[in-house]
Amino acid sequence: MKSINYLKKVASSFAIEGQVQSICELGQGNVNDTYLIITDAAQKNKYVLQRINQSVFKHPHLIAENIDTVSRHIKQKLEKEPTRPDWKIISLINCLNGDTLYKESEESIWRMTSFAENTKIFQKVDSAALARETGKALGRFHFLLFDLNTSRLNDTLPGYHHTPLYLEKYDRVVSGFSGSITHSDIEYCRKLVESRRSLADTIEKKRLEGKIATSVIHGDPKIDNILFNEVTNEAIGMIDLDTVKPGLLHYDIGDCLRSVCNPAGEETRNLDQVLFNLDFAKEWLAGYLDSANEILTLEDKSLFYEAVWVISFELGLRFFTDYLEGNVYFKTRSKDQNVKRAQVQFKLAEDIEAKERQIRNLITDVEKKTGSG
Repeated sequence: MKSINYLKKVASSFAIEGQVQSICELGQGNVNDTYLIITDAAQKNKYVLQRINQSVFKHPHLIAENIDTVSRHIKQKLEKEPTRPDWKIISLINCLNGDTLYKESEESIWRMTSFAENTKIFQKVDSAALARETGKALGRFHFLLFDLNTSRLNDTLPGYHHTPLYLEKYDRVVSGFSGSITHSDIEYCRKLVESRRSLADTIEKKRLEGKIATSVIHGDPKIDNILFNEVTNEAIGMIDLDTVKPGLLHYDIGDCLRSVCNPAGEETRNLDQVLFNLDFAKEWLAGYLDSANEILTLEDKSLFYEAVWVISFELGLRFFTDYLEGNVYFKTRSKDQNVKRAQVQFKLAEDIEAKERQIRNLITDVEKKTGSG
């Protein structure tokens, strides 16, 4: 963590109300450094300050433009068509000089956003009711942005969520890896990648065939990027909009499903606990379709199974590649953390494979019950 005096200096460069009173780390993100800023103002006294990781996000100003475009679109849409429960909108706080970013050096660029009061986040799903609310959240987010022309957004991460490209990078990295490939953790990951590589383009082939269309996606709709009412546990917003961009809804759907339906979480070291929870999946699907059914095609729905398998494989591949590169993308606390993360995702992908028929039947059953088939 940066020094408190340094963080106060950065925070005070933004147009906040009051003087900075306290600063603490916020969340458990794998990329950016995030802090909660509390001031002595009577109202609007909480803000979120983030140092942008430029090794990941090369053009922070384009991200700021995307966040502003998305936030304005949702606000305008809600003014015309209010939803219940109320939807929280995260907005950028400008610097005192009017800029959206505070730049101290090429390696130190900061952003500040509003803080959603009376909300909380969860690190993992522990009930069917929470799984349903999480599905509703992503569905509402997709619904609110479905009519936003994707040409208005910057592609801030070219190749992001394009599984075949991650496989190409993996091949380049593994060919130059100088460490031992016979270590059991590495060997397991390597063998799984080799045995599943032919499935990596499952979603992208549908895009190339013109069967699915590009929309606005969140890009990282994990459970801890969803806001919930601190009393009712209703889903009321989504945060961490760095990865919002044009893309395929399927990657969001798969990413949220695999996050929700693995109760063990991404960081578990007990691989025996890693599984795809069908009960949670059923509730998640019901919540998602309740919010987003009218923007989906039959082809979209037919690919839900492929979506959750591909994204689990993709994330495992990304963790494994980052480990082989020396942990340069995802933040880690130990040298082997990324290979352990990769194992979790690959184990999840294997369990999804084993439950393919049940998952496909589950999707059909949920559609029938919700009248969306």
